[in-house]
Amino acid sequence: MQSFTLADGQICVKAMLEWTGVAQPGMQAVYPTDSFNWGGAACRIAEAWMDGPPPAAAAMNASVEVSRDAIAEQQKAEAGFAATA
Repeated sequence: MQSFTLADGQICVKAMLEWTGVAQPGMQAVYPTDSFNWGGAACRIAEAWMDGPPPAAAAMNASVEVSRDAIAEQQKAEAGFAATA
């Protein structure tokens, strides 16, 4: 959680959302007003975390894992080639 005071004097609270195995965190910003419902804002942040990472973040993480696997396979193949040469 981070809290900021904006140039116009309004406050902003940001919640960074992280999930295991996902490199890209999510973010929820809250801009409270005079009669703000903090309980409702907390529920929306909790729901965003429980919904899991955005599809783009999950897809990005999956592509990183595939790339790592491909590199490992290539290194194994190169090591086998060097052993036979």
